[in-house]
Amino acid sequence: MGKKALFLIVLIAFSGCSKKEEMVDTVMLLHYFTGSLSQGIDELAESLNSSRSSVRLIATPMEHEEFKINIRLQLETDNPPDLFSYWAGARTDYLAERDKIVPIDNLLGTFPINDSFDKSVLEACSYRGELYMLPLTQHYVGFFYNREIFDRLGLSEPETWDELIETACLIRDEGIIPFALGSVNRWPAQFWFDYLILRTWGFGFREDLMEGTAGYTDEKVLHIMSVWKDLIDKDCFNENSSRLTWDQAADLLKNGEAAMTLMGTWIIPYLGEGDTGFFPFPEIDPSVEVASLGPVDGVLLSANSLKKKASGEILKELASADAQKAFNEKSGALAPHLGVGREIYSDLQIEILNEIEQSQYWSFNYDLATVPRVAEAGLDFFASFFREPANYEELLEKLQEEISAF
Repeated sequence: MGKKALFLIVLIAFSGCSKKEEMVDTVMLLHYFTGSLSQGIDELAESLNSSRSSVRLIATPMEHEEFKINIRLQLETDNPPDLFSYWAGARTDYLAERDKIVPIDNLLGTFPINDSFDKSVLEACSYRGELYMLPLTQHYVGFFYNREIFDRLGLSEPETWDELIETACLIRDEGIIPFALGSVNRWPAQFWFDYLILRTWGFGFREDLMEGTAGYTDEKVLHIMSVWKDLIDKDCFNENSSRLTWDQAADLLKNGEAAMTLMGTWIIPYLGEGDTGFFPFPEIDPSVEVASLGPVDGVLLSANSLKKKASGEILKELASADAQKAFNEKSGALAPHLGVGREIYSDLQIEILNEIEQSQYWSFNYDLATVPRVAEAGLDFFASFFREPANYEELLEKLQEEISAF
């Protein structure tokens, strides 16, 4: 065979490969599942890209705190990420209201979305009756504790607020930090505020507070802040909480310096399950209906994406039980898809799932239940409160004035 003929064969072969590659479209998913929160995302991308789809998912990570600011800037450009991870609730509503994202109902085609996810989850991912978010993972906030410390001190899981205080004081008297908190990024402190409101005054009052029909100088808010202050006065928290991240606070449990932390289920793979126990935020008023707390993470489609059809193909695959299993099997979370069986969960996760099923309500944590400006003001308040717990009344008045001015 002559050199010219051989050259033509090679050229044709490369040309065929090029055309084949051109048939594979790529969709970018910008996400915040990084660092200590990275479990599951690689498995998810691998699961999707190993399928027969003509669309390839490029999962691009961004540090969690940087993402919160950067994504809103990117959505103002003509070239935002096609898809991006986000949180259901007020933050998604905020973007939908400003036409930064688009509904995904039509892109899902004949996919049986209503049969695959619980109605309450889909409602949380919708805005004005249209589905904007594909739910990907569901986390629950509760107390995680060091089993070795509890066993050594002969302690049981507290079921009431009085039992929690008694347990915390016994632990403190042994020279161990009762509650580890790392609030350098502000948001970990919010869970205490959320649950104190929910367990004392109930879901309805908290909804009023989040929506602005109740105020932060209300006697009910003043009461729970005095209860929270009492815990600080009793030396129940680590002194350096404002200098630690949530996972650095979790390290205090790992090394036995602290006994408990109020955190989401993303902490499970970080702590490991061998020496980790769990109990829900205890009862304060037995007449108050039980509400669970935590975020629902999902995926949104940018309004300015140039690949909406290809993104729709990825969304349909993300909605499958197999993809949700791949992501949630190692993340510590619970899969929103109803077709994901309990066999993928650990005993600890099943215990948490049972707790959720017994709850009458589901609440999003503070910074997801309020619009971004209110969330920022509230998170600043929690940080200020830990620096000046005795001044909580003055701080609440300042918070209310700031929010009223929006």
